[in-house]
Amino acid sequence: MAVFSGTETSDVLVSPLGDSSLIFGFGGDDSIFGLDGADTINGNLGNDTIDGGDGDDFILGGQGDDLLIGRGGNDFVSGNIGADQIRGGDNSDTLFGGRGNDSITGGSGNDLLSAIAVMIPS
Repeated sequence: MAVFSGTETSDVLVSPLGDSSLIFGFGGDDSIFGLDGADTINGNLGNDTIDGGDGDDFILGGQGDDLLIGRGGNDFVSGNIGADQIRGGDNSDTLFGGRGNDSITGGSGNDLLSAIAVMIPS
């Protein structure tokens, strides 16, 4: 398994074709691409764009307004804190919004969509 780490600035991180990878974005507005393997990706801080590619991926957006895309495979995608756009793919995905004003789109397949509702007393 390949392991990649970003920096505290904005990074572009790409998993090798066909390999499963463990990728950490850290700070900055990162662009992370998983490609074909079964990847574990954590964007951490920043407004990240994460595309898991094909494969059964585990994607965590972290804090920030993230674009998180599962694509092919049976993916778990979690937005965490921020106004995230979360998109599944062609297979059965688990998509979790977290805290923030999120947009969740399942795609084809039998998807599980979950979000946190926050009640604000008047």
